[in-house]
Amino acid sequence: MRLTRNLLNANDILLLAEGHTLTSDSLVRLKTFDTDRSHPLELFVIAPVTQEEQKEAE
Repeated sequence: MRLTRNLLNANDILLLAEGHTLTSDSLVRLKTFDTDRSHPLELFVIAPVTQEEQKEAE
């Protein structure tokens, strides 16, 4: 998955930039920042295109 928007915390500090490819490691690290339930992190992502979807589009 890839971020389609910058990921900011509640204080508008950039955590991850638009276009960052999320890995299992980056998701684990984000959990440590998502402790304030009054300001949960919002992730806007796009899933990668599968080879099958790419073939269908051609």
